[in-house]
Amino acid sequence: MMNDSNTLNVNETTSYLKAKRAQLFFIPLVVSIFVAAITLTIPNRFLSEATLYPMIESNMPAGATLGGLAALAGVNMRMNGGADKAALALEILDSKEYIGRFIENHQIKVELFAIEKWDAKRKEALIDPDIYDEKSKKWVRNVSEPYQIEPSIQEAVEKFKDSFKIASDKLSGTVKISFESRSPDFSKKVLDLIIIDLNSYIRDIDVNDIAKNIVFLKEKVNSAESSELKVNLYKLLEEQIKREMLTKNAENYVFRVIDKPVSPELKNGPKRAIIVIVFYILSLFLTILFFAVKGIKNNNAH
Repeated sequence: MMNDSNTLNVNETTSYLKAKRAQLFFIPLVVSIFVAAITLTIPNRFLSEATLYPMIESNMPAGATLGGLAALAGVNMRMNGGADKAALALEILDSKEYIGRFIENHQIKVELFAIEKWDAKRKEALIDPDIYDEKSKKWVRNVSEPYQIEPSIQEAVEKFKDSFKIASDKLSGTVKISFESRSPDFSKKVLDLIIIDLNSYIRDIDVNDIAKNIVFLKEKVNSAESSELKVNLYKLLEEQIKREMLTKNAENYVFRVIDKPVSPELKNGPKRAIIVIVFYILSLFLTILFFAVKGIKNNNAH
């Protein structure tokens, strides 16, 4: 009797669902149309990528005597290898201090926060007037504490890091950097600036260190009493001057660009089709569940 009752309940529930097939079709359809309409209001996002490879540097030649003398004098005669320099550069690139300085130096805060959408016909980014007034050059966004009307550097850094990604391939040694924004031109611009800026930043650090070595060696030469010591110090000084010249003239100092960033023609997101399909399946499942439960309750009531 129990099995017959269960079979009867299943049959009645199935019949009830068949009777509601119009609702089972239209409710998920309406939800999908509604979700599709919402996704159309979400601005497109464009991803630009670049592939870099560490520059391989040979150490500056220095004999055992010069190397030992340099160590005693406190002068670094060896240049960091490409891999070591690249590792340092990536750590700097991911640091909040560097990113904050980068944002300020290149004045990209407005583009970072206020781009509303990309106008494909005019090929330009439109600035949201509710965030930044282009005529008065003032921030007008409405935010609550602890945020300020004009984004702070700390907020700008967090915003930047949400869009900027670094991926290293340990096998090939390549480094891929990417930036995503509502403007394809801005995404490309950021990567172009980073490649130039990072190479210059690390080069300036090394040039500054070499300049200190040169000043130090000149002082040692002037104070040296032994002619043999002076000759060796002059050789050290010559090596440092060579290093300074090579370092200053190195265009791709840390990374060589294997694949340059481009302004993408196709959007990277949002994935509207996937979003609509997911919501359709979810709404269909919930609709079936709702009417199945309702059908069971109706059967029990009778």
